[in-house]
Amino acid sequence: MPLARTSDTLPHFENPPVVEVVLSVAFEPIPELSNIGLVGLWSDAFVTKFPEAKEMPPYSPPVEQFGVRQSGGVRMSTGSGPPPVRLWLSDSKGRDLIQLQHDWFARNWRKLGDGDEYPRYERSIRQAFADDLSALVGQFERREWRMVPTQCEVTYINHIKPTGFWADHGDAATVFSRLRPLSMSDSRAEALSFKASYLMRDSSMSGAPIGRLHAQVESAFSDRGEPLFVFNLTARGAPFDAPGIDGVLHFLDRGREWVVSTFTDWTTEEAHKAWRRVQ
Repeated sequence: MPLARTSDTLPHFENPPVVEVVLSVAFEPIPELSNIGLVGLWSDAFVTKFPEAKEMPPYSPPVEQFGVRQSGGVRMSTGSGPPPVRLWLSDSKGRDLIQLQHDWFARNWRKLGDGDEYPRYERSIRQAFADDLSALVGQFERREWRMVPTQCEVTYINHIKPTGFWADHGDAATVFSRLRPLSMSDSRAEALSFKASYLMRDSSMSGAPIGRLHAQVESAFSDRGEPLFVFNLTARGAPFDAPGIDGVLHFLDRGREWVVSTFTDWTTEEAHKAWRRVQ
């Protein structure tokens, strides 16, 4: 299993505003994996670590395409059995959870309180995902099922709260380096929303695209009515450079580098000081 790359030039923050990290992999649907089969996998592999279970609607993971026009639409199912479900399995505190359905697996870390410290991608999050994915693949192999990964995704959700250097949504240019001050002659902006997508390219593949980085900022309010900015970053693409789990981890490592670099590029030095950037 490849180790996570820890570039000396990758920015690092001692107090980042991240509140959730999701690592996931989509795979070719396994017809034999029924709703009852999902429960069996939970019982055999995950019930000790994730004792809390909920049924959720299935998730349709997006697929990045290159060189063709992507079209929307609704998937139609003609099956006569019960509709598929997504199992939401969490630990006793609810900070760590996995999600599982017949064609998708994800692992989440969530910040639930001010005292929860981001456990770091290299030290904890990546290894936890790899361990649980390996356990799932082992269960598949016992049942003579084959996982064929098709798409990987790493998502960071950040809640940027006022910490002295900004006070309301009109101060967005103080937080985000790509903005000019959002004010008119006699009024300041009350809300904002912007997003962008970038092709991810890899030099070892002659510049061919390996995925996309999606960035989105929305103004919002906390449960206590305080203004905040929700800054979501998602890197998505196919596994590459190695078969199986290793190929998945290769993409997640590269995607996480893009996420961190874009987060840093989009935000100001003043914000970096508040989050205690150390490199």
